[in-house]
Amino acid sequence: MKHLLLTLVALLLAQPCFAVTRDTVTTGRKGNSGTTLTVSHTVTAAGGNRAIYLLCGLRSRTITASATYGGEAMTAVRDTDTHGSTNIRSYIWRLLDPTTGANDWEVTQSSGTAMACWALSATDVHQTVPETDSDGACGSGDPSVTLTTATDELLLDVMAQAMLGSATPGANQTEEYDEQTTENTLTVSGTRQDG
Repeated sequence: MKHLLLTLVALLLAQPCFAVTRDTVTTGRKGNSGTTLTVSHTVTAAGGNRAIYLLCGLRSRTITASATYGGEAMTAVRDTDTHGSTNIRSYIWRLLDPTTGANDWEVTQSSGTAMACWALSATDVHQTVPETDSDGACGSGDPSVTLTTATDELLLDVMAQAMLGSATPGANQTEEYDEQTTENTLTVSGTRQDG
């Protein structure tokens, strides 16, 4: 039986005349050994009202994690959605006004377990109220979550499953990430969608 955990966040536009715009996407994964995952990510200097989001799936429901970008602590947007007794957990973090140029994002776990993550930087993200909505769902079938978004917003998601496989994005979604870690059987997928 497959167990899935789906977590979504909607990003609020900075001004009515600009749409949240995707900048750079980076991805990374690790197995059970070690407690950190470090990936270089370049935030473009062009555009204003920048933010970086980091979305992760872990193969544990008890291990905790924290994230930084360029050495700065990231804020938890959705702090640990878990799926019942199944060992899956997801996180979404963000950092507003991140340093531009190449810097590392890093996720540190309280104990080593398989994990896969994707990060997206964006411009024209509202710097006071960056998210309009977020939610999570889990189930032994195909979970679904409905969020209310507006034109020019951007919807991001992370889906973790305790099996090897892949996800099929919906008609309006663009797949940004689909990764399997054969160590400890974990698949993590991520998409973005215009509001």
